[in-house]
Amino acid sequence: MMNPSKLTAYIAPFLVLTALTNWLSKVPAASISAKANSSLLDLGYLPATADQIQDYLRRSPNNPLALYNAVYQAAHNGLELAAYADLRKMVQADPDNPNLLAAYCLSYGVASGDYRMNFHHRAFGHVFNDNDQMEYDKDLAKAEKLDPDLWLIYLLRAQPAIFPGHQDRNTGLGYLRKAVKLAPDIPYTHYSLAYGLMSGYPTPSEKAEATREDEIAVRLKPVNAQASWMLFEMYGIITPNREKGLAAKKLFLSEIPPGYKLSSAELGFLANFPK
Repeated sequence: MMNPSKLTAYIAPFLVLTALTNWLSKVPAASISAKANSSLLDLGYLPATADQIQDYLRRSPNNPLALYNAVYQAAHNGLELAAYADLRKMVQADPDNPNLLAAYCLSYGVASGDYRMNFHHRAFGHVFNDNDQMEYDKDLAKAEKLDPDLWLIYLLRAQPAIFPGHQDRNTGLGYLRKAVKLAPDIPYTHYSLAYGLMSGYPTPSEKAEATREDEIAVRLKPVNAQASWMLFEMYGIITPNREKGLAAKKLFLSEIPPGYKLSSAELGFLANFPK
């Protein structure tokens, strides 16, 4: 298992979609207050303490969706390293649990900044040593051997194939399509496929497919700030549709808690659409 050296945290610039990179770099930051209906908030954005994240993880050792959500919420609360440490202890206690192994790999990917698909315009860059990547590879391979039908494994497999540089994009998309096939009822498989399709230089048919997949993610999880944001990006600039873009923007803002700190890229995009 991974054994990190002393960690030094820094925030690294994060580019979500190549198609948006140049545009986003010119967008000024703005101050926008997000007003939300408290009964319709994306739970992944709600405030949480390290103890609460630990409790969420320990209550769900065999539920990959719950583990994913806990890592997701930890990251949005600046607790990505706490989730990583908690999952490391859980894997030590139960080393043959593929769900924990995959979630542990996810927490490492999020904390190191390597796993970017589901964290729009936001990234972490905690420094791990070279052995950690080797242990990550071993843990992910072990999880796949224990449960080759675990959807989370293929989201993790897709990440290095697609980002950075889109060096093996088709292989990465194959992994994401496999995740959708294995878990068609999990919204994040559809969201991640949409994200992957929009990487690099998507064709018109891939843009259309990405929009369909993201809309499926919203239907499966109506309160889904990640998917709402992607629809906002798509309709805001990639496949422009002012009416749908405004609807997606309104939906996203309704799903995040009041006072949640958006990134400068998010604020800029929100402030500059529509023109």
